[in-house]
Amino acid sequence: MRRIYEDKKGFLKVLEAVIAIVIIASVVLIIVVRNQNNNSENEQIKETQSTILHGIGTDAELRQAVLDKNEEMIRNYISSKLPSEYGFEINICPIDEVCGLPGIREDYTQGNIYSDQITVAATNQEYGPKILSLFVWEN
Repeated sequence: MRRIYEDKKGFLKVLEAVIAIVIIASVVLIIVVRNQNNNSENEQIKETQSTILHGIGTDAELRQAVLDKNEEMIRNYISSKLPSEYGFEINICPIDEVCGLPGIREDYTQGNIYSDQITVAATNQEYGPKILSLFVWEN
């Protein structure tokens, strides 16, 4: 009778160990999957920003709009290229200034803000390069 009880005791310890391993593996798997989803989203936003800024840097009219600080034309271009679930802000600064996020709004602090920038120089005789900073966040 005593031997049967001891055998069951060993079986219960093995069962507890297996359940603990399954729980730990499940938690690790959930964390890994969430990180992969976040990394995928981050890469998508970075790629979109890069594409938009490359488009501005290669289009003569948009380059001139940056140099003239024509924010409306630049905003229209960005709005047409950026998915509607994202908000954005731009800042155009002289090359010798820090070109940060302008002002403070409540929707800036709801999640991650992704930033990228390009330097735009004149293609004619005048020299007045500007930095265009693009800030993107999820609405």
